[in-house]
Amino acid sequence: FFFYQAWSHHSVLAASHLHASAMTLSKCIQTRCFATIAGLGLVAVIVRFLQRQAQKRRLPPGDTGNLITGEFLKYVADTHGFFSERLAKFGGTFLTNLFFKDTVVLEPTAANLKLM
Repeated sequence: FFFYQAWSHHSVLAASHLHASAMTLSKCIQTRCFATIAGLGLVAVIVRFLQRQAQKRRLPPGDTGNLITGEFLKYVADTHGFFSERLAKFGGTFLTNLFFKDTVVLEPTAANLKLM
């Protein structure tokens, strides 16, 4: 009976130690997965930023807004005001980000009609 109790107690300790090790391993895997996903997300944002910087050198003046929505929300809120404000600020040709794509807007001026 004493031997059984000692063996039973030892087995419980070993099982609880194994369970604790499994929990530690699980937390370690979760932490590494989170770190990997966060790192990949950061790399994607940096690559997108660098691509946009390279494109801006060849495009007309303008503002493309933030990396995710661009100026889409401003456009939806006030379409007429959106265009009139940017045409006054940048002239007849400007760059914006509408519908999640960089877009060049051309006002029908004499110079722009030659391009069309």
